[in-house]
Amino acid sequence: MGGKTTINQTGQIRRAALVLIGLVLLGAAGCGGPSYRFYKATWFGSLKPGMSKDAVVALLGEPTGVERRQIPPDELREVWIYHIKDLNPQNHLYPTIRMIVFSNGTMIARDPSDPYSPHLLPQTASSPEGTPVASP
Repeated sequence: MGGKTTINQTGQIRRAALVLIGLVLLGAAGCGGPSYRFYKATWFGSLKPGMSKDAVVALLGEPTGVERRQIPPDELREVWIYHIKDLNPQNHLYPTIRMIVFSNGTMIARDPSDPYSPHLLPQTASSPEGTPVASP
């Protein structure tokens, strides 16, 4: 009888080890996801006004959602929405909502209070961040 108990305990230990290894690998795979890429692009200043949509997708990946609105006379305003999981593991269930705003395909702002404001002017890539400059 003692032999069966030892075999069962060994099997349980192996299963527990495999589950633990799987969880570690799953957690490591999440480190390169959209949350990490978003914060990395923000930290290193890679995400700047004047960028194309393709450049933003290359940095952050596809957005969670996209809202479009035509603004007179001829501006198409797009707001890309990213649901970013908190990097703090204690608060991983409540994602932060981040916005990237495009005007006619060019990024003009990140996380504005009102993405459809007429005062949110398109910026050139060379303009300092926070200084609205009308595009030519």
